Amino acid sequence: MTKKIYLIIFTALFIPSCTTGSITFQNLYTTIEPLLNPDRSIPERYNSDFPYAFASVRVGRGQLIYVVLSEANNNVLRWISEDGFELRTVNGKIIGSDGFERNISFRDPSDEIALSNLGESNYVVSISSEYHSEFDTNMSLKRTQSKSIIKEDFEVNTIKWKGTNKYYLNENGKVYKSINSINPLMPNIEMYFYKIHKDH
Repeated sequence: MTKKIYLIIFTALFIPSCTTGSITFQNLYTTIEPLLNPDRSIPERYNSDFPYAFASVRVGRGQLIYVVLSEANNNVLRWISEDGFELRTVNGKIIGSDGFERNISFRDPSDEIALSNLGESNYVVSISSEYHSEFDTNMSLKRTQSKSIIKEDFEVNTIKWKGTNKYYLNENGKVYKSINSINPLMPNIEMYFYKIHKDH
């Protein structure tokens, strides 16, 4: 009985709105379009005339935010958002973050951290959080490439944290999408890169 009542109410509200003309239906679609295509809703300001490289950032299933390239220094790119988030990347790999509840920073990353260097390597990383003091620890990396995807297995034995980062290459060998983990208690960070910088 209850289902029939809901169906009658929905029919009474929806059908007249569709029959009053295309404007009403278009307004309805405009309202729900971001829900249907949340990853494709690039703000208008980032059009073909926008002069800087930029990227979209999503933490887990959270809100999509945009960061703009503010500095390029020895292949380390610094990205900032209007909300004060900051990410530092090398070839799309996150090597530093600020502004999140939990952050990471690679200590003195060398040229070997570039994604072109496959195989195994080790780094000292600093892990910080709003909930504990910052501490340094060792992270081991092992990279493999299969066609246009680079997989990076990592492990931090001291806190029993391990996982896999992924980097997706375009036809020019540049990373257009990356999936990084920066903390064991934080969802992965997915980035899409637009107007790719020459040092990316």
